[in-house]
Amino acid sequence: NTCNKRDSAFLFVRTDTNRVHATAQAVPTFGCKPLNVQFLAFNNNATSLVWNFGDKNNSTSNLVNPNFIYTDTGFFKITLIATDTNTCNRVDTSSIVVHSIFDYPISRFKVSDSLACSKLNVSLTNLSQNAVRYLWTFGDNSTSTLFQPPPHYFDTTFFNSNLSLFRIQLVAYDSTKCIYSDTDYHDIKIFKMPNADFKINPSVLLKPDSLFSFFNKSYNADNYQWIIDDNIVSNATDFYQSWYSLGSHKVCLISNSELGCSDTICKSVEIDVDISIGVPNAFSPDGDGQNDYFKVYGYGIDKLDFRVFNRWGQLVFQTDDRHIGWDGTFNGKQQEMEVYAWTVNVTFLTGEKRKLKGNVTLVR
Repeated sequence: NTCNKRDSAFLFVRTDTNRVHATAQAVPTFGCKPLNVQFLAFNNNATSLVWNFGDKNNSTSNLVNPNFIYTDTGFFKITLIATDTNTCNRVDTSSIVVHSIFDYPISRFKVSDSLACSKLNVSLTNLSQNAVRYLWTFGDNSTSTLFQPPPHYFDTTFFNSNLSLFRIQLVAYDSTKCIYSDTDYHDIKIFKMPNADFKINPSVLLKPDSLFSFFNKSYNADNYQWIIDDNIVSNATDFYQSWYSLGSHKVCLISNSELGCSDTICKSVEIDVDISIGVPNAFSPDGDGQNDYFKVYGYGIDKLDFRVFNRWGQLVFQTDDRHIGWDGTFNGKQQEMEVYAWTVNVTFLTGEKRKLKGNVTLVR
């Protein structure tokens, strides 16, 4: 009914059935630090991606397939946020967990002893942590892979050097596939052992107060101690000793090296007795050093009473010491050249007793 013209308008409506899917993948998801992980996003239909790597710094990335290096250990939850800014599709998220490990091993062990002479049996105590594999080397071409190997025996008896050095080393490997290791070691020092020995001459002494000679036959030694019946009597190389009493005596030689090693050997000596007694029939106290004293001689004498009388029966000399003799004087005066009588009562080391008497001529 009017003169209005007809007009038309057009509206385009776009519908989208492709939903946003946030699909995340990590390669690898487990490993040793520093752990380098490649992240991948698949079929997301998104125009915007945000990765949150779950580390302590909340690091992020807008790349489709980023890389991230984990320098710490632990479990990390990674989130992928996918957004389509062209449609009304809602935001989608996806998460994945990455495990970064680092069980660094600690190699530790202790030894029961590290210094010895000639031989040593070393007990080992493994104190390692975070390890599952072990390699022991003992410095003598032997090895072990046990956690706790048995005591290890070192013997340098037939070695020529004065000092033998062995290094016991333990390599401990970690409990993962990281192939980390740690090493600990102890040095064992074993010194050459002296060999103590001596020769006795004579083997049996038949005359008390005579000398035994002890000749040192030790080697690899620098100083010595001679011990007789538990008493230290000398530090000489060779040694000489006499005994007055009968019986057996224990003689020990300790041979020491300058490195602190020592060896000891003990032997017994026997003092027997071949008893005898004799009194001369003349003496000449003229000071020439020959036959100046009139005294009792013999072996095995324990006690005596020795007396000398002049022709009137007067006692001019008496002693109970077999080493002391009459010098031909009485009260400080030289006696006449004549014949004197003597008596001696003697007890031997065997217990036997004898009484003797006789005459002696004083000659000047």
